[in-house]
Amino acid sequence: MSHPTSHPMSHHDDPTNLFSVLARRVAGDPARLAYVFEAEDGREEALTYEQLARRAAAIAARLRETARPGDTALLLLPQGLDYIAAFWGCVQADVIAVPLFPPRRNRGGDRVGSVVADAGARLALTDAGTLSGLDRSLEDSPHLRALRWLDVGAIDPAASSGPAIDAGAGVDPDAIAFLQYTSG
Repeated sequence: MSHPTSHPMSHHDDPTNLFSVLARRVAGDPARLAYVFEAEDGREEALTYEQLARRAAAIAARLRETARPGDTALLLLPQGLDYIAAFWGCVQADVIAVPLFPPRRNRGGDRVGSVVADAGARLALTDAGTLSGLDRSLEDSPHLRALRWLDVGAIDPAASSGPAIDAGAGVDPDAIAFLQYTSG
């Protein structure tokens, strides 16, 4: 009968933040499934750690072109793998993710606009479907019109240069990664 052995982790291997956890998973087993998402229609999508890392790295590269570390970015995306990749892209780029449910077509722009103003958001990560549903809200809200909009579905992971995950990226373990607004 064999017993599992445990090996103490060195201080260097100790995951200190979300990003280092992802980097370790990518390095250890890149083909392992990271996320599986089942849509309401029963359709399933999946991402391995390697695929997630490549998508997040491509999003992070685009964020670095338009944002500074510590900036806030709205995540106006439906539930799914684009949302997950966008969140990890924000973590990698040291951008604070501000998730919001996409408003219903041409409704809810006031709520989003008030979060933009309060959080000081300069950009929004979204997809083409959500952005097209915001047509009227964009016309009516100066806060939304002022945002830089990035369609995460149009960002090609293959276009990103460099490693999928740079384990030495130096993400500050005390940095804010996620800013949650509630209805209360």
